[in-house]
Amino acid sequence: MKRRESSGLVWFESELAAERGARACFSTRRGGYSAGSYASLNLGLHVGDDDIAVASGRLDFWTALGPDPDSAVGMRQVHGTKVMIATATDRGRGAASWTHAIPETDGLVTLERGLPLFGLSADCYLVALAAPGGRGVAVLHAGWRGLVGGIVGRGAGLLAGLARCAPAELAVFVGPGLCENCFEVRADFLAELTRARGAAAAAELVRRDGGRSFFRYRAALLAELERAGLRRECVEEVGGCTAEDAALWYSHRASGGQTGRMAMAVWIP
Repeated sequence: MKRRESSGLVWFESELAAERGARACFSTRRGGYSAGSYASLNLGLHVGDDDIAVASGRLDFWTALGPDPDSAVGMRQVHGTKVMIATATDRGRGAASWTHAIPETDGLVTLERGLPLFGLSADCYLVALAAPGGRGVAVLHAGWRGLVGGIVGRGAGLLAGLARCAPAELAVFVGPGLCENCFEVRADFLAELTRARGAAAAAELVRRDGGRSFFRYRAALLAELERAGLRRECVEEVGGCTAEDAALWYSHRASGGQTGRMAMAVWIP
C-alpha cells in the first residue's frame, strides 16, 4: 500500500490491486472545501453539507486519481447485502447526485474498463476487490449488518464468477473502520448477531468488559474474507480506527452523527 498526495489531497492506494491491472484508492479528509464538522474533503452528498463544496471536492479527488469525474458510479447504501453489476449504461450514476446513484445497494461489480466504482463510509469498512489481469473489480460496503449477512461472500463470488477466476486469486483492499475499543454494542445488536451467526460465533466476535460489550469488527471482517475463500496474503489494510484519528478520518460515531464521508474507489484503467 502506498500513501499518495496531490494538491493537498491525501489518499491510500493498493499495490496488490495494481499487480492485477486495477487501481483501488481510499480517500482521507485532507484537502477539499467543506467546513466545520465536514472539514474538509467530504465526499458525501447526503449528509447535510454544502453541495457545491462536496462537488468541488469530488472533482479534485477524481482529477488527482485520473478517471473522468463524470463517469463514476456510486450507490445509495442501506447496510444490506445486495450487490449489483455496473455496466457502461450506468456510467455517471451517483457521480454528481445522491438521488441518481444506484438505489438500495451495498456492493458494485464491473468488468468494464474505465468505469470507476465507489462506496462511502464514516466508520464502516469499505472493501475493494480486483481480479487478475484487469478482468474485473468490485467495491463493497461492509457495515456490520451487511458483513454478518454475507455481503463479502456474495460480492467476491459474483466477481470471481464473472471474471472466471477463483476467489483466492482476488486482491483485497480494506479501508479503516471502528476499532474494537470504540465499537460498543447493546443487547439488540447481540441478539441480531446471534441470530445471524449462532451463539458460539457471536461469542467469539464480542468482547465483554464488565457490563459492557464490544464488537470485534476487524476480526469479523477477516473471518468473512476467509469464509469467502480469499487469501490473507492477498489482503491489504489501510488500518487505523476512524473514531480515534479525527485528523485523518470521518467518524459517524465519534461525531455524534454529523460528519462527512470518505470514499473507496476502484476501477480498471
